[in-house]
Amino acid sequence: MVRDFEGMSDLLSGLTDEERAQFEDAMMKQGILPEQPNSIIELMSDLTVGDIKRLCKSHDITGYSSMKKDEMLVHFIQELVTDSYIKEEVSKMSKDQRLAFALTHHYSKEMLPFISSITFPDCYLVFNTDEEDNGLSVLEIPAEVATRVGAYIEQEDEELQAMILKYRVFEAATNLYGLYSYTQLQDVFKTYLDEENTLMDIQRFVKRCERIAPENINYRLVNGAIVSLGLQLEEDEFAHFLKDAHYYMPETIEDMLYFERNVFNLPDEDMIDFLSWLDRSVRKDNNFNATADQLNIELLTMMKHAISYDMVADVLLSMVNDGILRKRVTETHQNKVKPVYMKMRNWIFHGYTFDEYMQILDKEYKYDSSKIIDINDHRE
Repeated sequence: MVRDFEGMSDLLSGLTDEERAQFEDAMMKQGILPEQPNSIIELMSDLTVGDIKRLCKSHDITGYSSMKKDEMLVHFIQELVTDSYIKEEVSKMSKDQRLAFALTHHYSKEMLPFISSITFPDCYLVFNTDEEDNGLSVLEIPAEVATRVGAYIEQEDEELQAMILKYRVFEAATNLYGLYSYTQLQDVFKTYLDEENTLMDIQRFVKRCERIAPENINYRLVNGAIVSLGLQLEEDEFAHFLKDAHYYMPETIEDMLYFERNVFNLPDEDMIDFLSWLDRSVRKDNNFNATADQLNIELLTMMKHAISYDMVADVLLSMVNDGILRKRVTETHQNKVKPVYMKMRNWIFHGYTFDEYMQILDKEYKYDSSKIIDINDHRE
């Protein structure tokens, strides 16, 4: 979406690197950022000079008469968007709009696009760009006021802060558990946010996220269960794995939020070691044209589904037989892959590692066994 603003590209191409840097620095000091897709110059590029003058006048903005179009747009947005304007506009927003606005800011900090069907007519805090036929578009906060808007959200508006945090905890819980119930999400919000939610509240929240952020959410809803997009179980198996489930509960909210961006929850050194092993193990001339990069996510995701390491080993050995992996994998996988599996928090075990879950089952077995009455102990 970068446009050629009045010959800007031609002008810059004729400058030395030092002259270009000085020119861009001067432009940025004036708030003019034409090479950013979310610059107000791009977002309101369809307006004429007359349109912008009328906007300024209608919002009691002065001091624009001698400005060119681009300068006038920057002046307009920077003069308009004050803390009082942000507060007033947020107060007019529906619940859906507030969440979409908050998440637009959150995702922009992560350098990720936020895509939604929510619109903000007559509001200059959020713009809809790159509209698709399905009614979705990328939401953008103008670059010239993004810092100011962010500071307001993060320092002044506790409600918007709470919305972002709740969404983040929800996203982390989905990455951690893979398959869980509304009741468990209810427990998560109580534990980490100290929120009391009815199951109806949970259902409304999950549906709202699905409605507002269909392209950004990391889950789907199946018969009342929250299911990670990466989970590959058959739907008729869900009930079995949800029955009598034990969910891993990290100690603090910071520990829970670790899983927001760490789906495989592996330390960097373990991930690098696994990728190095995989790169050495893939046959470069295999008939499937498979590469280590392609197999990486596939194998790690498979490990998050595996009930035992034997399942992982079987897959690796079948890839050896198919000529994808080298024969030495039959000797090296126990030392290189099994430790990765044992450290991963498994979706089938609801966030526990294999060892942790086996210990829980062992304790339950012992507990249940203690209830058994041996008739021989009561014979005279």
